[in-house]
Amino acid sequence: MSSKGQIVIPKAMRDSHHLHPGVEFIIIEEGNSLRLMPAANIKQATVDEVGGILHRAGRVPVSDDDMRAALRAKAKANDDASKQA
Repeated sequence: MSSKGQIVIPKAMRDSHHLHPGVEFIIIEEGNSLRLMPAANIKQATVDEVGGILHRAGRVPVSDDDMRAALRAKAKANDDASKQA
């Protein structure tokens, strides 16, 4: 990986997966691994398709402010952990 965080995908892999300059990727964290997926391979869902997906019986509702605070705390923890490496 370069100092700018850039990585090189070997030509044989780029060719076999039909990757070209400008392809955007989604990075998925799976345990101790990172998985790259071309963004074009990810189906965009509509609100109707995902509406209610987070509902779980017995789950206590959380306010928007509490949710933002939890997301901020998780992002900070991930950032701090990335600096430990």
